[in-house]
Amino acid sequence: MTRGNQPMKNLSYKERYLSALRREPTDRVPVPAFCSHPLIELMTDAGVTPSGIHERLDEMVNFAVAAMEVLGFEGVRLPTDGVVEAEALGCRITPGEAGKNPCVVDHPYSLKKSGIQGDFLEKGRIPLILEAVAMVRKKVADDIPVTSHFMGPTTIASHLLGSDHFLMGLIDQPEETKRFLAYVTEQCIQMGNALAGAGADVLQMPDPMASSDVISPTMFREFVLPCYKRIFPSITCPVVLHICGNSKSILPHLKGSGTLGFSFDARVKVSDVRNVLGDEIALVGNISTTETLLNGTKEEVRNESLQALRDGIHVLAPSCGFAPATPLENVKEMISTARNRVEG
Repeated sequence: MTRGNQPMKNLSYKERYLSALRREPTDRVPVPAFCSHPLIELMTDAGVTPSGIHERLDEMVNFAVAAMEVLGFEGVRLPTDGVVEAEALGCRITPGEAGKNPCVVDHPYSLKKSGIQGDFLEKGRIPLILEAVAMVRKKVADDIPVTSHFMGPTTIASHLLGSDHFLMGLIDQPEETKRFLAYVTEQCIQMGNALAGAGADVLQMPDPMASSDVISPTMFREFVLPCYKRIFPSITCPVVLHICGNSKSILPHLKGSGTLGFSFDARVKVSDVRNVLGDEIALVGNISTTETLLNGTKEEVRNESLQALRDGIHVLAPSCGFAPATPLENVKEMISTARNRVEG
């Protein structure tokens, strides 16, 4: 890519990533460690255990760095599971094991109970995650981007209440549900800023319960969008929203949400997202984690990646967290495709 008549200099991994998220000119599309990657084959290569990447500082850090050193990702990312906030807020979780991340097993809240005694950030594994982010930031060079995540408000609320109770609350107890979401929103802001303070350069906010496959666009506008408008401007580093499923119907609402980027499912075409969002929000994704990365050939990975690049993706990444059994060669193919395709 060129700027005027002058060839653009090669950017560092961090410069390229941040420039792409700001929709500024880049020498090529970045391919950072953006989505979670509990890859079984990578655990073996890194000498870590399925439980250790969630529970032990050294294994968590080594696994994050291995994704860069073994696979070639242009950065590091942690944590790997999505129940850290729920655990800190009082949910019991199952431990991680091969092929399965920790998950919530009870829902101790009701719409009338929204509060926790003491400092939320001191509970559960949050101190461990913050220490791991800080250690990774010190371990890698300054020009290597560190990405982390905090879960979105509807997903945390569904963990705390149970998904059925949360969804029924949107219909039967709308005001109580809005108050509960406002409470959870404050926890999101605390977590996001703590991760930024620990050294994260970019944050992902996955919120799968906000998918149009789960709630209607009207409910999204009424219940979810106000939370996002509160969260994104309140975080001290860039935040990219990730929503699974078919998100086409909520795209118009995202333009006013305040997110810097949007990471979306393979079920949605890059061109369709671009047609709605224009150049206002960076597009991140959207290589299929199931059909292509998990079960496809290297050629299929390359072709899908090239199509996303041609369609105008700003940051090349999987469409969601990697399936644990994803072949490492397919992940490497996605990364090399982005690196080898330089705009002329």
